[in-house]
Amino acid sequence: MSNDGDEEFLLLPEVARRCRASLDSVRLWIRSGRLPSCRPGRRRLVRSIDLERFLARGAKSQLPRESAGRDGGHHEPAASVCPVAAGSGALP
Repeated sequence: MSNDGDEEFLLLPEVARRCRASLDSVRLWIRSGRLPSCRPGRRRLVRSIDLERFLARGAKSQLPRESAGRDGGHHEPAASVCPVAAGSGALP
């Protein structure tokens, strides 16, 4: 079932493969707000259009120069509106 915009959503491992980056890097980009994502259920998703925009800006240049390290806390970025969550609940 497709949603209104026929948007494609990617799981984080697929984002990492497309970026040729580690899963930890993808999570860092999301936590820092550099890569928008949404979580309509248990899994975090990235819209393919958001990934394309991110890559156009230069994903590798989006990495911080120094790693802040892991503080053990879980930081969630500001929630973005996820069309999947607002729709029927079925993933595309």
